[in-house]
Amino acid sequence: MNLDEYQAAALETAMCPRNLVYPALGICGEVGEFIQSAITHCPLVRKSKELGDILWYVAMTASDMNLKLSKVMERKTATF
Repeated sequence: MNLDEYQAAALETAMCPRNLVYPALGICGEVGEFIQSAITHCPLVRKSKELGDILWYVAMTASDMNLKLSKVMERKTATF
């Protein structure tokens, strides 16, 4: 599965308002949970779950901005 396919699949599961506030807050919350899992030495599966949650919210944010994740990635890697 590529980034754009993931984004489309994630969007199908969204049951949240389509605005930037919801996914932005979700990213913040999930980053906090990821940090907590790292600090408390949780199993890798828990860290992976939290990363997946972050990715889902990033996909929702990109969708709300009418951006494809692949384009976001391309723009970022072009600045390296």
